[in-house]
Order: sequence, then C-alpha cells, then structure tokens
Amino acid sequence: MQQVLANTYDLPETSGRYVRVSLTAEDVQLVLAEVEVYSAGENVAISKTASQSSDLNANVAFQASTAVNFVTLSNTGSMTSVEDNPWWEVDLGSETVIDKVIIYEGAESLENLNLEILDESRTVVYEQTALPDLAKYSFFSKDLGDIWVIGDQMLLGDRDEDSTTSPRSALYDQLVAGGYSFNFTGHTNSNSEGLPVDDGYTYHSAVADSLLSDMTAAVATYWTQGRLATNKPDTVC
Repeated sequence: MQQVLANTYDLPETSGRYVRVSLTAEDVQLVLAEVEVYSAGENVAISKTASQSSDLNANVAFQASTAVNFVTLSNTGSMTSVEDNPWWEVDLGSETVIDKVIIYEGAESLENLNLEILDESRTVVYEQTALPDLAKYSFFSKDLGDIWVIGDQMLLGDRDEDSTTSPRSALYDQLVAGGYSFNFTGHTNSNSEGLPVDDGYTYHSAVADSLLSDMTAAVATYWTQGRLATNKPDTVC
C-alpha cells in the first residue's frame, strides 16, 4: 500500500457541522482514502459519524466510516457502488469553525470532486465544485516551487486572433485561483502580459513556433541561460 495524492482546501472562516464530498456524474463510483477536517490545527473528523449514498457490495470494509479512521493509504477507505451522483458526508456533531479540509484520493481523480460545508440546518455555507485539472498534482502541499513553462507568451495566444490572452497568463490565473504558491524562473525576462513576477523573470522558452525537435534542442540550450543558470525549476511544463 502507498500513500496517495491529496488536495488541501484552505477555507475562509467557516462554521459548519456537515462536510460533504460528492461527484456530479452518471455511472461513477466515489472512492475516498481519507477526509481530514481541521479546526485550530486539530483533525476533528476522526471517528465521527460518516455516511454515504451506498456501500460497495454492502461490504463493511468500504463503509463511510473508513474515510475518517486516520489511515491515508491506498486500498483503504470508503467506496460507493457505481451510481449517479454519489456522495459521502461526515457529521462533526455540532457547528465547528473549520479552517482546512484535506481529501486523500481513493480511485477517483481529485479534480472531479465537489466539497460542501453545511451548517446545523443543512444550509450550504461553503462550496467548491469540480476542481481544475491541476489539482491532481498537489501532494500534501500547494507550494510548487520554481516553475518553467515551455511555450511562448503572446505567439500562441495570437493564433486564435486574441492578442489579450496567452497560455502562460491563463496558467497563472488558474494557479492563483487554486491557491497555489510558486515562483517563476526562465532564461528571459520578457513579460508583455505584465504578470507580477520577481526580478522580472517569466517562464517561457520562446520557441513555441519551432518544431518539437527544435524545441527540445532549444530547451537544452536555455537550461544554462538567464535565471535558469542558477534557478533550476522544480516543475517544467
């Protein structure tokens, strides 16, 4: 068994009693290795009453309670049957100030999950639906370190005759919206989008119009130029 991927939700000040995870899709199965709910640094979900839309094969090994037993390993946790819009929920017993929720992946991709916090009257007080695809790459931390994206700035954006957008600015917006922290690195400080970067450096390779073979050679060349000479990326996209 291995430790699994997780997604962390840092919540604004939210008071709720029920934490609900769901999938909005047909003929799917909800599989959760573990769900942790934090209040003032303490996981208050451990051993609390949990329920779900169904239990796979009515097997006690897959009941909702197995996702709040403090075990974050693969092949453990809750599983529903294959059904439409499956859900899982834990009852904290009373309204609690919740500052963080961590969902550990079972078999489903994390970007498909919905998270809801409900109060005593079951009114939704916090909701995060259908995470962006990049969430699946979060492994206990949203700090991505130094990133370098291979691709040009405005050139690709201009191909759809929209010079106001670009691949890297779109990625920047998604990372910020997802609560990720990161630094830019690269061989050039060209920044026509005006992205807020330290030392002026951005992260494109400026070889977007080249053939793939040329781009591969260019990346090897740029690896030792500009900021890349001293700030090697933790992530290359």
